[in-house]
Amino acid sequence: MSISESGGISDSRPEAMAGALIKKALLITVGMALLFVALGNASWARGVILGGLASAANFYLMAMLLPRALGQSRRRAEGFSLFSLVARFGLMALALGLALTHPNKFAVGACAGGLFAVQVTIFLDRLVFSRLGAKA
Repeated sequence: MSISESGGISDSRPEAMAGALIKKALLITVGMALLFVALGNASWARGVILGGLASAANFYLMAMLLPRALGQSRRRAEGFSLFSLVARFGLMALALGLALTHPNKFAVGACAGGLFAVQVTIFLDRLVFSRLGAKA
């Protein structure tokens, strides 16, 4: 797995793609957290980190569990997919619940925003980073 000259991911394996996106998402999350720390908002930094970690774990679980549903009977695949969905949503709800129960430690808005870390990374990777790499 490597990052191509255009900024995209050159390895087409699901594990490699998921790993590269998660690394980028966590780097963006840490960058945002450092920015919040520099601005004096430690609770926002912790909220972004919490949400970003939950987002990365959610994406990793989805990438690893979804292929296991393939090749099974329809009924078994539906049950497995439903379990996967409930588990992943539970993980994200746990992060938000932690932020809601400890508002002095975690900013709820930052945690909610951090839950979109992987989606923002996919958007940036496909639209921004790939165009920057193509022009260079």
